[in-house]
Amino acid sequence: MNRDKPAGSIWDLDPRDNNDHDYEEFVALFLDAWEYRFLYRPPARQVQPYLQRYFRFRVVPPWVRVFVREVLKGEAIDNIANAPLDPVIDLRLFPWSYLTAWLLFPGSIRRKPRKY
Repeated sequence: MNRDKPAGSIWDLDPRDNNDHDYEEFVALFLDAWEYRFLYRPPARQVQPYLQRYFRFRVVPPWVRVFVREVLKGEAIDNIANAPLDPVIDLRLFPWSYLTAWLLFPGSIRRKPRKY
């Protein structure tokens, strides 16, 4: 995005004219990062929550940062690799069998064997 101070009144500006990048470019970047990390191409609606969190809070998931640093060598939209990591733990990325076992038997996973 262009952060230069605009000339004239801010009320005369069209926000679509000041953006250097289209929304589709961000979608393509997140889809490519997902495919690189998880080895399949998801539908665009699957990366929608991550995009919304990026646009609102300017945080990225770790798999986007890894993709930008390893594959794109740091050359990405608005230098997205330097954005802070998203602190939210996304449970959708874990296999359902692990989550089911964790929810049904929470004590058995964390419990250490007793010493007699």
